[in-house]
Amino acid sequence: MSKAKQLIGLVYTGQNRADVNGDKAWDRFHGKPQVYFVFDLLSELASTVFIACNKNQKNRIFNCYPTIVLPGKPFESAILATIISVLKNNSDTGILIASTDYSLLSRSILAKFFAQCRSDKPSAFYNPVTDSYEPMISWYPPQILNNLSPALRSENKSITQFLNDARATKFIPEDLAFFNFFRQDNTDIKVFGQPG
Repeated sequence: MSKAKQLIGLVYTGQNRADVNGDKAWDRFHGKPQVYFVFDLLSELASTVFIACNKNQKNRIFNCYPTIVLPGKPFESAILATIISVLKNNSDTGILIASTDYSLLSRSILAKFFAQCRSDKPSAFYNPVTDSYEPMISWYPPQILNNLSPALRSENKSITQFLNDARATKFIPEDLAFFNFFRQDNTDIKVFGQPG
């Protein structure tokens, strides 16, 4: 994959899910913690990559990985606020988001998605089974800032609603098993611990 000079990648670490065997960012689906695997994938496309996480997750991330701590809002509003903040500081730069929740995310899937992204319209993975966008793998061009800000000011607006309103380009993976992002058999998951 070739890098886009004006592209920022955001690795969204998801939420801590104590009811589903903890925080999926630290599962080793590809030989390393998912948070670092997704960071490496985005680094092949984007000139700059940040890990977007909450305060607790930041404490577990190696210092060599740049982070953005999400504001204390519901997660869809927090992602929206982060997109606005990044675009305000980088007005000519697009944003590509990929979440650690998807264990089947691969280099080829991400490359196919990014290849169909347009410079004037947001794009997101789309699940035809649930008939909904999956905003945790999505693209936001720099021109979208004027449309994002009003969305954030509306208390009932989520990033999913924004994608619907913007009629974002839909990307449907060839294998719909992609959306089964929680591993069914958790017996062999190795959880990564932060070094001392």
